[in-house]
Amino acid sequence: MERIASFCVDHTTLRPGMYLSRKDGEVLTWDIRMKRPNQGQYLSPAAAHTIEHLFATYARNSKWSEHVVYVGPMGCLTGFYLLTQGLSDADVLSLVRESFAWMAGYTGEIPGSLFMALQTYIWDNQSDKSAGGDPSGDIDAGGFANADTYDQYVEYYNWLLGQKANEDAELQAQVEEYAAQGIHASIVEDEGSKWAVLAV
Repeated sequence: MERIASFCVDHTTLRPGMYLSRKDGEVLTWDIRMKRPNQGQYLSPAAAHTIEHLFATYARNSKWSEHVVYVGPMGCLTGFYLLTQGLSDADVLSLVRESFAWMAGYTGEIPGSLFMALQTYIWDNQSDKSAGGDPSGDIDAGGFANADTYDQYVEYYNWLLGQKANEDAELQAQVEEYAAQGIHASIVEDEGSKWAVLAV
């Protein structure tokens, strides 16, 4: 098989910084490297997941939002990928600087935090933790919780589903109240990435 371009980069020479990783037509992939690869110090899953939600929230609400294709963490937990289209290098740099300045001063609830907590829990309890610097676990490519944490994982998962069911019921009740008044309403995602009722 043909080796993909990003795997051809010499990761032994990478230092923290921002690099243009690849070009695919008009889409540019930016490597925002926060840690040196293969050096034993990485972002924790919880930190990476939090930054991902904040970074994506700011980028997709910024004046450059229509040019943001994707924001996401690297599997190796050393940084993030930012994919853009139709932006100059200077614009992308400004977007990243503004995003990180905003994240540094952010004190509110993390957007999407309820289910992010479950995802991070699963990530923290994967059998294969070698990417996070802990090679003690058995490798499990499935990425599920260890057997000794499975019951706790299921309990937490069921609790989160219960929380979501309660939230859904409350929102649906609001929609029905509006409908009884002859007002059309629907459940939408608000600016804070939370579900809310929009009445028209």
